[in-house]
Amino acid sequence: MLTKCEKVDCIPYVSIDLPYQFTDDRGDFVKFFSANNKPYVIREVFYTFTNSGLVRGMHLQVGSAASNRYIFIKSGSVHSVFIDLRHSSPSYLHVCEYKTTSPDQKRFLVPQGVAHGFQAISDCTIIYMSDKDYSQEFDTGININSLEVNWELPVSGLSVRDSNLPSLQTFLKVN
Repeated sequence: MLTKCEKVDCIPYVSIDLPYQFTDDRGDFVKFFSANNKPYVIREVFYTFTNSGLVRGMHLQVGSAASNRYIFIKSGSVHSVFIDLRHSSPSYLHVCEYKTTSPDQKRFLVPQGVAHGFQAISDCTIIYMSDKDYSQEFDTGININSLEVNWELPVSGLSVRDSNLPSLQTFLKVN
């Protein structure tokens, strides 16, 4: 049922690129987002600091709150996982994994209908930008234990919320 792939671009419209970065003896200057040529208007920006080994996800908003997200890995090493839950997509139920290693800073465009989760391989900071306002009513995801992900480190500290997310099979029946 699930298809595993190694490249993030195996899911249409999920993309990865490098932000503009200038480094000198003072430190770094990074332009991690520009609205130029972007089809979405950013409505919310938030960030998370996550300790090494912890897993967050697999999250997405559904229904009228379904959102496109830009995800910028500011610092740390991260094992990101994406699953395409769009019924009409040619990559429906494809799961892809992508590892970024500090100091490599990456940014992803994650379209609505694609769930995202990650494990902090080292302490990390990730910035999220969304084209919709967060809605608790439409907030959902997939329980990570229902996906066959080979996490980099033993999974620890899974939140109560993430532990109670539906399995992939239950999610598919409801959505």
